[in-house]
Amino acid sequence: MQSADYVPGVSGWKIENGLIELNGGPHGVVRLGDIDKPEAMASQFFVDPARWAIKLRANTQGQYVAAGIGLDLSEFEQAKSKGADAVLDYIGAAICNTQLGQGLKSRTNELSELIRQVIRQELRPGGLLHRR
Repeated sequence: MQSADYVPGVSGWKIENGLIELNGGPHGVVRLGDIDKPEAMASQFFVDPARWAIKLRANTQGQYVAAGIGLDLSEFEQAKSKGADAVLDYIGAAICNTQLGQGLKSRTNELSELIRQVIRQELRPGGLLHRR
């Protein structure tokens, strides 16, 4: 079985004897097994099978069926697909979970008070922020 636009190594998809070839995705040609050698075993994956995801949906009888197959997206790739704000949230959360991030969190109150103190001093006569 194959898609109407299947061209080996270029476009479309082909499933034959339990072997799969997918073309045209962001990762280039993806082959599970060797499509030209039906006797090849599934252990000959060119892509790490742990990265694959299969979407399951319930049909009208309540049975779960495969509704899609593709490479599973990492948390960063998911954030990237949602836009810049999601990427910044992801990066911020990653930093907060590091030892450096935890240390900065604990010093936030100290830094806030230091900033307030500097601003107060600069607002006094002779300070850079003082208005006459």
